[in-house]
Amino acid sequence: MMFDKIIHYKEIESTNDLLSKLVGDKQTHNNLVVVADYQRNGKGQRQKKWHSAKNKNLLFSIYIRPDDYIATQQTYFNIITSLAIVYTLKNYVKDSMIEIKSPNDILINGHKISGILIEIKIQKNKIKRIIIGVGINVNQRRFFFKENRPTSIAKILRYDIDKNEVLNLFLDNFTRLFNDFKDKKYTFLNKEYLSFLKEFS
Repeated sequence: MMFDKIIHYKEIESTNDLLSKLVGDKQTHNNLVVVADYQRNGKGQRQKKWHSAKNKNLLFSIYIRPDDYIATQQTYFNIITSLAIVYTLKNYVKDSMIEIKSPNDILINGHKISGILIEIKIQKNKIKRIIIGVGINVNQRRFFFKENRPTSIAKILRYDIDKNEVLNLFLDNFTRLFNDFKDKKYTFLNKEYLSFLKEFS
């Protein structure tokens, strides 16, 4: 696995914000993961909030150390993350149920189960910092909001799942896909992504 350290918190404001503060502008040599049982101010795309019940879902952010990546490659971090979530969910539901809704949602039969927030810092066409936030609904079965028709693994299977198991599956899948990216297997990654990408009006 490519991640050197996993840091766990019971409750914080936002995993992306905390990881950003931990890393700062330092060029750390470690790939890091920050996991929280609950976020008081979870972040989604376009300044939206990510709502999650306490201790029910998988909320984490990953930091990938810069390695001479260029700005035009940034789309692959979304592709890799989306596919890592898809491959993880395939352990629990059928492939045909899983859909990627560009740019940052993963759906099960049209119901949102996961979201992605990628924050990339670019200087002079070089990627200087990559922080990827991920939320996966794991054990929450009742949702107090209707936007995007939320669902979870436990709601589908009707029993609870070990969140650490889901995290480890994701990190293993992400590592394998990231190695494909480093090996320049762009055609494979694009084809896989498009096979799960659905058109929405």
